[in-house]
Amino acid sequence: MYEPCNYVSNVAYYHSTTRVCSYPEFESGVEYQKALKRSFASLAVGSAMWHGTFTYVGASFDNRMIAIIAYLAHQMSVINVPCEGDCDFNILHGLSRTKRTVTAVEFSDEITEAFIDRPTPDWAGLLDHGDYPGSYFLTFGCLVSSAVSVLLPDFASDKVI
Repeated sequence: MYEPCNYVSNVAYYHSTTRVCSYPEFESGVEYQKALKRSFASLAVGSAMWHGTFTYVGASFDNRMIAIIAYLAHQMSVINVPCEGDCDFNILHGLSRTKRTVTAVEFSDEITEAFIDRPTPDWAGLLDHGDYPGSYFLTFGCLVSSAVSVLLPDFASDKVI
């Protein structure tokens, strides 16, 4: 059964796109602001596709764009955390044990350009197998852990996390 009424919920994603424009001075840079705007607009289209068609591509588009936005938010939150000594940039910034081929911004650009340049059947493959953390549960967990680490002293944040 299709959910044409849920299409209206996608207006919130377009609203998020325009709200990003309300903050011209992004501390993490214009490239993150652009990537967020493109990703929110793409999520609006993908979510509408999912609720209107119930296709695999629609489901992948809807869920994976949320993961991409969460990954962008994570990289924005740790962009200024330096990696010195034995620090592993890939784990902290890329949420991976191995070196990623692209950053969150680069992957956001790749996926949103694919929606313009590639045929529809290719979209799900790129969303499902792209080099980014596809599980937004992991990424949201990292965002919460980062926030708790900044807001609470070490002894308390260790217990909360």
